[in-house]
Amino acid sequence: MSLAACHAAKRQHTTATLDEVESYMIERPDSALAVLEGMDSTALSTRALRARYSLLRMMALDKCYLDITAPGLLDPAIAWYEHHGTADEKLKTLFYQGRVA
Repeated sequence: MSLAACHAAKRQHTTATLDEVESYMIERPDSALAVLEGMDSTALSTRALRARYSLLRMMALDKCYLDITAPGLLDPAIAWYEHHGTADEKLKTLFYQGRVA
């Protein structure tokens, strides 16, 4: 039972970090990118978290005017938001998919 509580706490912390990054993405995309790149990949334990992370990372790269060189970076977001998420998340995914293509 304590293992499940530990996973839930880690998931909650990761969600809070992604919320925070999203809140300052427009004003400080370089800081957002640094936080995203410094995140522990094991914290992205669900498909939803991996999708949100990949979308936010793509947004930060774009806002920092960096070329997207990692093939498949947006794949988790494309797969997830095809059937889940808000209309805004789906639209952002489609927009950044077009930016990469």
